[in-house]
Amino acid sequence: MGYIAPINHQVSWGEIQPNQSWHLPEQQRRLSPFCMDRYEYPNQSGVIPLSNVTWEEANRICSSHQKRLCTEEEWSLACRGAEKRSYSYGTVRKSGICNTEIQRSDSMVKSAPSGSFADCRTPEGIFDLNGNVSEWVVNDWRAFDHNQKRWKKRKAGYKTLRGGTMWKQTHYGQDCTSRHGHHRSDWQNHDDGFRCCLSISASLP
Repeated sequence: MGYIAPINHQVSWGEIQPNQSWHLPEQQRRLSPFCMDRYEYPNQSGVIPLSNVTWEEANRICSSHQKRLCTEEEWSLACRGAEKRSYSYGTVRKSGICNTEIQRSDSMVKSAPSGSFADCRTPEGIFDLNGNVSEWVVNDWRAFDHNQKRWKKRKAGYKTLRGGTMWKQTHYGQDCTSRHGHHRSDWQNHDDGFRCCLSISASLP
């Protein structure tokens, strides 16, 4: 696993000037320390990540390993870092760095094995936060109406997925701000997966 946050780490996430439908306004959160899996589940380099899972299945699988789904705030911190990178690997998008360039959203196309895009990683060594499969997180789905400056009504049973997918064109972005929502038990797709996190109860040396 890759260690991400120190104890009581105050993070700013969301956008100061949101300009995309999936953006959230800037918010402050205090995060407890946690670890995040280096790879999308099953957290193994060279293995195609598990997809076609509902949020409930993903949540249950993480629990079976004495872990949990990551929170949206943790996912954002891992991808953007304290410096608020645009991409997990840096500030400028580079073609071919991550598995984000497939033109057709064809159900026959499979995601790439985890870690096979060697430079698609954070400085802490977390792979494929951009591209490959989108990742379920624990949070309920919520969207912000930037024109009305208010939160939209929640959709009952909807949960959040973070990150873009392998498709070059998506309606929810390909950078570290990318997010969308699906029903937690009535939705599964071959480009939706997850990774697990682990809370840490003691400080690291």
